[in-house]
Amino acid sequence: AAGHRGAVSIHSIESGRLVTVYRAHAANGRVLAFSPDGKLVITSGEYGRGPLEFVDVATGAHVRSLDGDPNSPFAVAYRPVGAEIATADFDRPIVIIWDLREGRPSRVLSGHTRPIYALAYSADGALLASASQGGGVIVWDGATGARLLTLPRTDELTSSIVFSSDGRYLAVPVSKQVRIWDLSAIRRPQS
Repeated sequence: AAGHRGAVSIHSIESGRLVTVYRAHAANGRVLAFSPDGKLVITSGEYGRGPLEFVDVATGAHVRSLDGDPNSPFAVAYRPVGAEIATADFDRPIVIIWDLREGRPSRVLSGHTRPIYALAYSADGALLASASQGGGVIVWDGATGARLLTLPRTDELTSSIVFSSDGRYLAVPVSKQVRIWDLSAIRRPQS
């Protein structure tokens, strides 16, 4: 878990005891995403403080930092294939795709008009979905960043999104309901 004073603490599920603590940020931190193999977790400082930190889950050891964006991401998604992550922050309605091999942004996806609160890749990495504060959801080609679909907008906060394991459906909680969108009609990119 991430939290108070930027600490990342790793606990045993069997005993509930603390295994290790890693100080990732000077300010309060958040856990944002696990790597596809589950070995790393990405943390971010709260409210724009500090770079993304990659932490080894087993040991709590700092693996790397990723800096280059003045804002600290509020949402992060690890692409299941390749070496990319997608980030979004409070202040700008854009998605930034980072090339982890190069350690820098490779492209910026524009299309939202309000801050983005949630990001999710499909299990095969072919699709990326982003959800904004005003309920807008965009589905992007996971490899190229091309906009494939914009779902009907609501005025509700959309704070999470999730793909089904086969990538056919996208679940979007809106107000007091969950809307499940069938994405089978869109042309699927090849991953």
